[in-house]
Amino acid sequence: KSTLIADALNARGAPQFWYHVDEGDADPSSLVSYLIELAERAGAREPFLPYLTSEHLAGVEAFSRHFFRSFFRRLPAGSVLVFDDCHRVDTPDFLTVLRVACEEVPPGMQVIAASRHRLPAALVGLAAKGVLSSIVARDLVLDLRETEAIVRAAGTPDAVRTEALHRLSGGWVA
Repeated sequence: KSTLIADALNARGAPQFWYHVDEGDADPSSLVSYLIELAERAGAREPFLPYLTSEHLAGVEAFSRHFFRSFFRRLPAGSVLVFDDCHRVDTPDFLTVLRVACEEVPPGMQVIAASRHRLPAALVGLAAKGVLSSIVARDLVLDLRETEAIVRAAGTPDAVRTEALHRLSGGWVA
């Protein structure tokens, strides 16, 4: 999933900012701190972004809305923010921050949330509104014709071996 996303973004030439989600991001304060570092690495020169401190924890959604409006202004036009490995955290606060990031992304920018699992219920509403799309494993599996095209492009067409390769891989490229 990560390689597929990176290859697609590299082909587009879009400025991309990767956030690798881990279990520590169950604490939204940690998540926000790392996003601030990411904005600074992007060369943000505007006034500082606010940290999520204890007085904001009761209003994570409102804080996140304000935060992402400011955050996205600091990224170059056409940027893509990738949250990779979202399956590692499924706490309500993390899902709130992720949902708000998707809702607040301005035109011309994009948020990608990559996960090994289906969208959690907290994000399904975004998919219904067309704000978030989902690609599941079966969307990435090649059929025999696609496997044959890859083998031909590699310069080693052999029908018997291609069928065996396809059968053994289950249609998976990697």
